Amino acid sequence: AYEMSSFVRLYQGLMRFATVDLSNFYLDIAKDRLYISGTDDYRRRSCQKVLYHLLEILTRSIAPILPHTAEDLWRNVPWKTSSSVFEAGWIQPEPSWSHEDPETDAAMELFRRVRADVNKCLDAARNAKRIGS
Repeated sequence: AYEMSSFVRLYQGLMRFATVDLSNFYLDIAKDRLYISGTDDYRRRSCQKVLYHLLEILTRSIAPILPHTAEDLWRNVPWKTSSSVFEAGWIQPEPSWSHEDPETDAAMELFRRVRADVNKCLDAARNAKRIGS
């Protein structure tokens, strides 16, 4: 979207990713690993690494359209960075992050459907006061 100067599409794509993929899916699952795992546990550390990469990539992605927000984020991360998000350069994704694997895509789609069904059952049990929040 940046190449075509389609900032509305860019913003919509970032918002969809942040709300659907990140918040409603990944963070909902990851919070349990962060809460219950020990500080040096592999599950917790790997989740923290993913969150580190997400914050760095999202901050760089929003910088051209939300420069003040991106700078504020960049200057307040708890690790060493360049003095400005604009000095950090553009995003260079790792080749291993890209995949085109139909089996993995199908497994993820099945996982999402099963998770949605489980969440419906949990919501019904919460509403019936059989389980707590």
